[in-house]
Amino acid sequence: MKDLGDFGYVLGMKVSRNWIKCVILLSQELYINSLLGSFGMGACKPVSTPQVPLSKLLPLATSDSEPAKLHYWRAVGLLNYLATCTRPDLAYSASCLSQFLSFPSDDHELSFMHILRYLKGTST
Repeated sequence: MKDLGDFGYVLGMKVSRNWIKCVILLSQELYINSLLGSFGMGACKPVSTPQVPLSKLLPLATSDSEPAKLHYWRAVGLLNYLATCTRPDLAYSASCLSQFLSFPSDDHELSFMHILRYLKGTST
């Protein structure tokens, strides 16, 4: 077995170690920036909260658009990955969006975009 030295990125997470303070830091700033870019939100205005205050999401009665569902499923999955790995502040917001995977509406898409704006302001 041989030592391959320090590593920089693992599964989209930047790993940095501070030997003096005995601290390992995990950051997903690069992953968040690519996420913002893939949804066209790279130049969005940041917000300070992960959810719109006092908002209530309601399910859509029926949804005929399968591609819209797939887009929403992907978006919620990406948020859940962030919440699980390094961003526990997104866990509640991601779980709220996960409740409406069967019948997402435009309000759910707007809520997702709000979370992306929150990520823009807190990614560093």
